[in-house]
Amino acid sequence: MARNLINGYSNPWRKPADSYPNSLFLRVFLKSGLLTGLVVLLCLPAFAQILDDTTQQLYGPSTTRYFLEEDLRYNRDTLYFLDTAIDRLHKVSWLDRNDKKIQDLGVIGSPIKPIYPQSVEQIGARSGFEAFSPFWRGGKELKHYNARSPYTNLEVMFGEWGRNTVDLTFTRNVNPQWNVGGDFRSMLVTRQLATQNRRTDRQIFSYQYDLFMNWRTKDSKYQVMGSWSRWLHRHNEPWGVDTAGRGDTIYYEHEEAPINVRDAYSQDYRQQYRLYQQYKFNSFLQVYHTFERYRQNNYYYHPSLSTESDVYDAFFIYNDSTKDRSIFRYTLNELGLKGDLGNATYNVGYRRRDGVSPMKFLDERNSFAENYLMAYGRYEFRPWHTLQARTEYLLDGQYLVDLDYQNRWLQFHWKRRFYQPAFLEQRYFGNHDEWNLDFDNTLTDHFVLKGTLNMGPVYLEPTIDVVLLDDYIYWDEDLTPKQTELFGQVITAGGKVNFAMNGFHWENEILYSILSGTANDALALPTFFSNSEVYYKGRLFQDALFLKIGLGVHTWSTYFRYAYYPVVHQFYVQQSHDTPGWYPVVDAFALLNIGPANLIVRYNHMNSGLFEQRGYQITAGYPGIPRRFDLGVRWNLYN
Repeated sequence: MARNLINGYSNPWRKPADSYPNSLFLRVFLKSGLLTGLVVLLCLPAFAQILDDTTQQLYGPSTTRYFLEEDLRYNRDTLYFLDTAIDRLHKVSWLDRNDKKIQDLGVIGSPIKPIYPQSVEQIGARSGFEAFSPFWRGGKELKHYNARSPYTNLEVMFGEWGRNTVDLTFTRNVNPQWNVGGDFRSMLVTRQLATQNRRTDRQIFSYQYDLFMNWRTKDSKYQVMGSWSRWLHRHNEPWGVDTAGRGDTIYYEHEEAPINVRDAYSQDYRQQYRLYQQYKFNSFLQVYHTFERYRQNNYYYHPSLSTESDVYDAFFIYNDSTKDRSIFRYTLNELGLKGDLGNATYNVGYRRRDGVSPMKFLDERNSFAENYLMAYGRYEFRPWHTLQARTEYLLDGQYLVDLDYQNRWLQFHWKRRFYQPAFLEQRYFGNHDEWNLDFDNTLTDHFVLKGTLNMGPVYLEPTIDVVLLDDYIYWDEDLTPKQTELFGQVITAGGKVNFAMNGFHWENEILYSILSGTANDALALPTFFSNSEVYYKGRLFQDALFLKIGLGVHTWSTYFRYAYYPVVHQFYVQQSHDTPGWYPVVDAFALLNIGPANLIVRYNHMNSGLFEQRGYQITAGYPGIPRRFDLGVRWNLYN
């Protein structure tokens, strides 16, 4: 039976995954030489525009706005301006975009795990495969535009040692009521450990493309927005640095460091169709409907077990190769009523979600049929002073509650979740692992209290973050899921302290965490965590050029970082592999704004190899990024 399943698996796996990197379009489009030429050509008009003081910009950032599905659904009458600021452009990788509060495998596009515990956003059925989710953007996360002119945004990043990314968006209004657009994102990253060929030895191959539209009647009584997204993300799994007989210094040889496995890879494929529509009878009564079809395929493949089998403890199906696959798909329909009552907004609805989550070597389809009741409310005392609450109740007893309050000086957030284990956490059978577990539902509470105080050149943002965990599910060194039997909590206190004067800035974030109860067994996070940046920001050459240049320093206390198990794409707690801390990671950056073009220059980990401790491990067994140079450009066109 297993043989029939292997030969009969469904798309997209009929086409060998090795063929994807050979796509002619991607190979040609992403050649470094072509992209370099493209950047130069795009920047030339920007310099010319500085010299042409008579040029009148009819269109620009103020004539192109965007909104999100959530804004429409919750009656937020908001059109956002495009973010043309350069302040965070130097945060190139997902690690930096999250202010180092995640860990990956030291490579852009590698699996990600938040350091601090997060609340789940989906109760009910979940696949459990989330390590690559930060790279996926679909459905309700997509921007929908209202543009008075065609709008193009291009972001290209060239990283030293073959770390290249592209993000291209195009949109235009067909007429004042109808906008269409699409985007394309890609990552091509050379293997950073044990590199054999910098041109062809890929560790990351990823692309996503989306099509989207929104339309409304002239009186705006009826509005509809829809999107289609498709994403493929492939990660070659090195299984960490092979230190056998070599010592820990081998971690920091990077491209020369030996790895445990060369031929294994993981793959995450997703596709989504989403439609939202609403009709407005009057301001008090509106009806809305949401439709979504979603599919996720997770895949682990290792064709050469005969030569690379030492990393596995068991072989349940085949001894020569591994080809494990899990599928998660569903269809969603949601119907609700909403409206405005003075300064208050309400929303009530019903959601039906039907799906299956079959695994390759299991007979069960793991089908589910879920019924949700939902409610949302918001009250605006002032535009900057709001109170809002949201709840979802699944008829089998699971629920979520969100409460948010904010004014000019204070923010309070509370998230409560009572949810079932993911399918992967309950049952799994593959070539190297099997389990059949009966876990209870998990209960979590997440409280955040944040203040803001602006005193001229000094800005203070004290924060206290409390997470309470009961029956929490985690992964341990046995490489299987476990559930805590007692209560656990995480308390994190700290905040931001910033200074600014005459264009010079010094920004700091310091966090101190205490774990108690079962959180000590289930979580891995540092007691001390800090980020600091010092930079200059200002205009030069008669305001023709805007510059930001500076240094960033990140450090943390010593703790046992999570390790990573590639077969099921999971990070797990461990206490057998030292991951020393108190190591400063220093990055240098420079950002230039010239008309519609932004130039990004970054020097990562510039102090790599300068101290007795030559580097650090971002995940147990994986070194952090070495000294690497990045060059990128962001370009906005409005015609």
